Amino acid sequence: MSDNYTQKMIDHGVPEHLHDGLRLYLEHGVPPGSFLLAVLTNDLFEAMGRADEESRRGLFNLVSFIYHAVPTSAWGTAEKVRAFMSERRAERDAAREEAAGDPDIPVGR
Repeated sequence: MSDNYTQKMIDHGVPEHLHDGLRLYLEHGVPPGSFLLAVLTNDLFEAMGRADEESRRGLFNLVSFIYHAVPTSAWGTAEKVRAFMSERRAERDAAREEAAGDPDIPVGR
């Protein structure tokens, strides 16, 4: 999944310094930084207040990526973002538990 999101971020022109935060959020439910969180929850005023210069310049490209490449369950409202993070964390925890029961699968910490 990571390579797919990375290529789509590149294709949409998302500022590179946002890639890791977006990937961690989308793949593992890791809470994003304040700027990305504001964008994901549709809080334009907060996003502009939190953005560095590069993020401001790339805001249109970031929103385009989110709209076209990110599941709608992952953005739109604070409630949807919280639910998405919980779901991803639950999936990650379930995968760890499954791997813990299989001696051939290394378990990351």
